[in-house]
Formats: sequence, C-alpha cells, structure tokens
Amino acid sequence: GALGGIHFWRSPKKLRTAAAVIVALAIILPALPAEYWERMSTITASADERDQSQSGRLHFWQVAVSMASDHPFLGIGHRGYEAAYDEYDASGGDYGVKRAVHSTWFGVLSEAGYPGLLMYVAIVLSSLLACRRIRKRAALGVLPDELGRYAIALESGLIAFIVGGSFVSFQYSEMLWHYFGLTMALERVAVRAEAEARARIDATPAGPAPVESEREPEFAWG
Repeated sequence: GALGGIHFWRSPKKLRTAAAVIVALAIILPALPAEYWERMSTITASADERDQSQSGRLHFWQVAVSMASDHPFLGIGHRGYEAAYDEYDASGGDYGVKRAVHSTWFGVLSEAGYPGLLMYVAIVLSSLLACRRIRKRAALGVLPDELGRYAIALESGLIAFIVGGSFVSFQYSEMLWHYFGLTMALERVAVRAEAEARARIDATPAGPAPVESEREPEFAWG
C-alpha cells in the first residue's frame, strides 16, 4: 500500500498509473499462495484475537524499552533481543518464549541503545534527503531525468521499509543496507554530473558581440 501510494503520488500520469495497478493486481492476486490469504484473513479476526496481537506487540516494545533502560549506551547486543527476552518478560510467558521484537526501531533501540537508534534514524533520513535533493534537481532540469527516476525508486523502497519496518524486525535485512549504499552512490553520481554540466557551460566560448546595423540618421522635423 505504501509503495503503491508513493508511486501514484509521484506519477505525472495518474490515470494511466491507476490502470496499470489494476491490471497488475488482476494478474498477481490469483497467483498468490494460500499462506498469504491465511495471513490476510487475520485482518478480519475476532476482536479477542486482534486484541491479543496488538497487546503482544505493545508488550514486546515495552520489553525493548526495558532493555534499553538497563543498557542505554550500547544496548543488549547484536541480535540479543530474543536471547534476553525471557529474562525481561514480565508477563510470565503469556506471549511465548524467545520472542522477536516485531519492530525495527525498537529492535535497534534494545540492541544498540539510544545512540545506536539515533544513528540508525540519521542514516534513514539522510538517505531520504539525498533522494529528495536529486529528485528536485532533476525536476528543475539541472540533472538528467533518469537520475530523478532512480531517486524516486530508491525513495519509494525506503518509504515502504519505514512503514513495514515499524511492525517487523527488518534492521538487519541485507537489501535495506544495499539501499542505503545505493542512495550514497546515486548522490555521488548526481554531484559529479552537475559539476560536469557546470564545467561545460563555463568552458563554452562566448559568441561574437552583436553588430549594430547601420541606420539612416533620424531627423527631427520642427
């Protein structure tokens, strides 16, 4: 939903984009496995089942805060949440043992502490800002249009991660870190392309001064 929304928002031809989304859904939905539909059926689960899922996530996040409170500067350690969960579980095992944190942000907080979370958020924001700068410069014609499209693609992926990662432990996903690296590389390419374009403009010799055409003298009649 987040990915589709950002693409629709950025698209200059929204009607065509909406038609393409409908066609894609018509092709993809029938091919999805039964496991997917079983997961989706939990959206319409009973109130008790939904409350259990919601309270479980809130409990896991509270456990993460407790871990960060005990280890504010360095956290519990890399991938240490599940190993330390039972020790911090105040529910007495109501939600199982060695549970996952179910949130990228709380996962980083518990395993890397408050400084680690700040650094992590800074990486995400700097990647988004890099994409925004490139997208804006391409829209103004300062950068090639294809660099703007690359920036939109990376920006869309990062936004999808922010939404999904708020409820799933994605902080160690290899592809996510590839995205961070790609935004850095794209910005370097953009800076170089803009510098080269500016150098070409500066190196272009000025044309000859315009020659004024000779005109007959004007007489003022009294």
